[in-house]
Amino acid sequence: MVLAVCLPSRPRLRAVVARALEKDRDRRYATALAFGDARVALGGRPSDQTPPAGVAVPPPAAATVRLADALTAPAHHAGIRWMIPVLAVLLVVLASVFLMMLYPHV
Repeated sequence: MVLAVCLPSRPRLRAVVARALEKDRDRRYATALAFGDARVALGGRPSDQTPPAGVAVPPPAAATVRLADALTAPAHHAGIRWMIPVLAVLLVVLASVFLMMLYPHV
């Protein structure tokens, strides 16, 4: 069995996962909540669960720092900002040339 290879030292977890993967619907967990309860009973962390609707969860501090870093453009990228409008104009010119070649007498 693949689970025996993946989880050799966790027989209780292997049993919970095997029950969740059963082909027979009657032998599987009836709900996701029942599966979650079985996982938590094994020593799973309840903090992994999704919070109830309406409860605001602040992002971790590390994610906030990464977002702030992403909002400030690095200095070496400041010199290529001119490329976007130039590429847009080039695209319009190429489309115009293509249409003039496609319909020359219009």
